[in-house]
Amino acid sequence: MINQKESGFSVVELIIIVVIIGVIAVVVFLIYKDHHNSSMAKGISKSVTLNSKSTTSPNQTTNLNVATVTSKVNSFYNSYIGCINSGNLNQACTLSVVKAEGTANLVAYNIPPSGYSYPVDPIICAQASPNSVAVSDVVTTKDNAVGTVTEKYDTGPITLKFSVVNNSGNLKIDTITCNPILKPTLILDS
Repeated sequence: MINQKESGFSVVELIIIVVIIGVIAVVVFLIYKDHHNSSMAKGISKSVTLNSKSTTSPNQTTNLNVATVTSKVNSFYNSYIGCINSGNLNQACTLSVVKAEGTANLVAYNIPPSGYSYPVDPIICAQASPNSVAVSDVVTTKDNAVGTVTEKYDTGPITLKFSVVNNSGNLKIDTITCNPILKPTLILDS
């Protein structure tokens, strides 16, 4: 016969107690780890701040401003597309925009070598002007920036990459990279 007055814990009760102790141990560990990491981060932050104060010269500047770079690229494309949409003199107009807003590198890229041509416009990476342009994913350093331009067409978007350089305080468009990369092709005489 089974004695109903046995004392002690059943297996289920022991499992529940072990689980509760485990949960408490995990919570305590996470609190300790979080407190320890934040204390370390404060110490590292103070160290980095102290080190940066001792190594920063008055002539060093911060990274280029993302909003300024975005505005520059938007302005460049609005001027360029305005030239395309203006009519007869668009080649002279677009070249003047590239020369005014771009580096010598961009000007050289825009004008293919003698006897060669691009299958599409190398600045907008298409044959026709887009309906709109949006600049995104801008990443800056002190002297340059890179990002993405998305051109919207009725048939869908075209995405290209750009780089901007800080030319003595004057931002200039340095490169435009179509996707796929655009290369001039030899003009064949018929």
